[in-house]
Amino acid sequence: LLGCGCSIQEKNAILKHISRVKGGQLRRAIDPARCVPTVGDSSTLEDCRAVVRKYQLENRLPGSVRAHLLSSAVDEKGKETPKKGDKLFRDDVIKIVASNSLAVAAAVRKAEALGFRTLNLGSHIEGDAVEVGTAMAGILKSVKLNGIPSAPPVAIICGGETTMKLPDKPGLGGRNQALALSAMRAIAGMRGVAILSGGTDGGDGPKHDAAGAVVVGPDFNRAQELGLEYDNAMKSADSYNF
Repeated sequence: LLGCGCSIQEKNAILKHISRVKGGQLRRAIDPARCVPTVGDSSTLEDCRAVVRKYQLENRLPGSVRAHLLSSAVDEKGKETPKKGDKLFRDDVIKIVASNSLAVAAAVRKAEALGFRTLNLGSHIEGDAVEVGTAMAGILKSVKLNGIPSAPPVAIICGGETTMKLPDKPGLGGRNQALALSAMRAIAGMRGVAILSGGTDGGDGPKHDAAGAVVVGPDFNRAQELGLEYDNAMKSADSYNF
């Protein structure tokens, strides 16, 4: 799902419908106990089927998942996740204590304490990771060359969920590393700039020993000196090994 380019909302819709825990499923399983933090699901089984059709996943999903989502079984209702307003949640109280927006706000406070001006772009950045990386590098160029939208020293901070479309035989690396690798060439040779892209869950891609990556202006030229093949790494989605 992460490799086909679907959005985080589309991915989560499917994950909730094939899980016994996500999307309120755990709450249903332990009812009437009330000790589990879970909420009703806004996505539907038909939403999942639309994602499968949109990204042509029919022949790429495991057989058990395909059968569960696409079969027209009599027990259709039993496959649907519980929704907001369901009696399961009638007495539950939900409070969000950690989120991407809170992480962004904390980063802003830390940057300001370190003496930076800050520009908070919010926590809803979406799009292809490679394209977002190039766009972020463009903002840094504007800051460095023109003092727009703010003069240095400034920390531009944002969060969100990027996506990727992987080649048939991808290398290693997640969306954050791909974003950083994309930005690397765009800021090549620039001094006094850095781009850090990291996952708040501490893992990025199939090898979770890296949460993301940080790149600075001299990195691209240094990579060339070391004989690293930037274009191949980008084409094969092999940011981790690069």
